[in-house]
Amino acid sequence: MYTVFIGSCICPPGKYKYGVGDDKCQPCPAHSKAPDQGMSECRCNTGYYRSPKDPKSVPCTRNI
Repeated sequence: MYTVFIGSCICPPGKYKYGVGDDKCQPCPAHSKAPDQGMSECRCNTGYYRSPKDPKSVPCTRNI
């Protein structure tokens, strides 16, 4: 995980901003969280996963 600091545009906990720029902070997708401010991606909840090839905006899923 990386922390993105963009002047005063630091995302609050529960939201993330994948890149640098004027993009708005996005809420975490289903089954994930951003526990700290300034997160560049949301971490999947325990028991949930996201493929490395999936975009960071895709919800985490559970292995069956």
